[in-house]
Amino acid sequence: MSFGEAEGKEQTWLDKRIKPEDGDNRLDHRIVTGAETKREFAGRIFKYLDSIELPDCSVISTHSFAATYVIAWWVGMSLESVGYVNFGVKPGKITKLVEDDFFKNRAVAYLNQ
Repeated sequence: MSFGEAEGKEQTWLDKRIKPEDGDNRLDHRIVTGAETKREFAGRIFKYLDSIELPDCSVISTHSFAATYVIAWWVGMSLESVGYVNFGVKPGKITKLVEDDFFKNRAVAYLNQ
């Protein structure tokens, strides 16, 4: 995720300037000038995942914040629905996403193992 003008700055710099979400439009909120919105960030992830063909067994390695949007894509959430979602994926942990062979239903088998 791009943090715009906060890129390369100390966390204390961001803490003093971060703009909280106002409740009107969670998908298009920018925490600081030039930062990516959730719509832009999740949209990039969705677009990439839509462009690849996953084999029967795949390993996807990502940052924990991005993993929320990988899971959202996996279970078929629309981009318009991801404004409130957060799966709480922890760094260094494994999440298993599965699809059943018969109905092709998708699920999260486990999170943060």
